[in-house]
Amino acid sequence: MKDKLKEFVTLSLDKKKLGRVMAARRAHNAEIDGSSPV
Repeated sequence: MKDKLKEFVTLSLDKKKLGRVMAARRAHNAEIDGSSPV
């Protein structure tokens, strides 16, 4: 049970990190394109 919880927490943290990376990449691409981020 504890392992499942740890797994879930790790997963959600990874998702947050991934979301931040994706947002940064999107903003970076928008800068290159000269268009506004979506």
